[in-house]
Formats: sequence, structure tokens, C-alpha cells
Amino acid sequence: MKKLLYFIIFFYGQIVFSQCDDKLMSGTFENIKYILNCPTYTFNKQSNDFKNIDDTLKKRNIKLVKDDYQIIDSLVRYTILKDASPYFKEKLVFSSFEKTYNDSIGNFKNISPKVDLNICKAKYSIYYYFEPIENVKYCIGYAFDKDLRWLNENRRSIIIAYENYDDLKISVEYPSYQQVSPFEKTTICELKKLGKKYLNKEIENLELIFLKDRFYWSMNEKEHFYRGKNSIKNVLINPFNLKEYRVVDVKIYVDF
Repeated sequence: MKKLLYFIIFFYGQIVFSQCDDKLMSGTFENIKYILNCPTYTFNKQSNDFKNIDDTLKKRNIKLVKDDYQIIDSLVRYTILKDASPYFKEKLVFSSFEKTYNDSIGNFKNISPKVDLNICKAKYSIYYYFEPIENVKYCIGYAFDKDLRWLNENRRSIIIAYENYDDLKISVEYPSYQQVSPFEKTTICELKKLGKKYLNKEIENLELIFLKDRFYWSMNEKEHFYRGKNSIKNVLINPFNLKEYRVVDVKIYVDF
């Protein structure tokens, strides 16, 4: 009887754990700014379109640009991310690929933002998702010019929310992801419960963020914001060990 009861509890727990359908998209496609004013066509692996047609909004199959895609994907995986952890590379999933066609500028007359070849520097742009757990995608992208030079500003900036914490406040445009370890298995629903437990308050704004040299699950306490500077509690949870967390005071600026 005890074994049967244990089985029922375990089985029910597994069903509840797997029924969390919440989804999360975090990160930033930094490469978009380089391709924004370019006459580009998009390719992915899901499209059934194998025709070179003039529809600028329709995605085409990646096989149409197979050679270009393989070159750019190899540059990212084996050159730019050569020092990234094996786990990070394993969880890096290709999303889409863009190629600039300068001779097709006439097809983009009614497209916004306006195509401008004087601003356009990118020939290729590639998009990935880092997918450490189910239903979580972290956006990462890279752009290259016609000579296959990687377009980046090597930018370092201060994250205003964490400016009082020297070990958290610096953000780099393109990290190496060298120290990314396997994430502990969980769901978005379970993460929200953990955030509520650690902050002892209702939470909001769950994100997967990258600070300095590692990922964190980040959540804020739920508060009413006022115009100007607001100080609230934020919890940063170690995704490799969900029992490790840090509560910090962060600044949120609101203008309304």
C-alpha cells in the first residue's frame, strides 16, 4: 500500500511538473542594428519555400544559401565561440539566417525601416537561441560584412540597475560564454515559485540574464512604480544550482 501511495504521489508530481507551459524569451539580437537598413532575405530550416521569389517578407529554406550559411555558422561556432563551454555550444540552436542582396533594393521600397545602402554594412546575419531548459530561449546573433569580417563594437557598458555592484554592473556586447555550466532542470513555473520564496513577496519580470561571466535567473519583487527612480529587491538565482541565490537592491527608472 505504501509503495502504491508513493507511486501515485510521484506520478502526479511528474504530471504537474511537466504541465507548465509558460514560455520565456530573453537576451538581445545585437546583430540587428547592423542589418536593419539592408535589403535582406531570410532563410531557415523550417520553410518549405525553395524558390527565389521577390516576396521580401517570406522566409525561404536554408538550402538555397547552403554554402553561405555553412561558412558563417562555422565562423561563429569554431572561431568566435571557440572558447565557449561544450554545454553552451550543445544548447546553441540555429534559428535563421539573413543575406543582403544589393541588387534587389527595388523590392524593398515599401519596407520600414527604409533600406539605405550607405548605412548598410552587413552582408550576412545569423540568429541563434541558447535553450538551456524547455520553453526558454536566450537570443544571440552575429553579423558579418562581405569580406566575412565580424561586425561588433566590442562595447562595454554599465547596467544601471546594478551600478552599485562592481561584480555585476559591467555588460559586454559579446561574451565568450566560457564558464557556462549545465543548468539544473526546472520549469518557468517552478522558477517563479522559487523567486517568490527567496524574496518573500510576489514577483514579476522573470528573465534569463548574463552578467559579467555567467547566467542568472533574475526576478524583481512586484511593486507599484512611481515616476523617477525606484529602488526594489531583485533576486539572482544560480541556474547551475537553484539553491544558491543572491538578493540585491536595484534601481528602476520610470518615465510616465
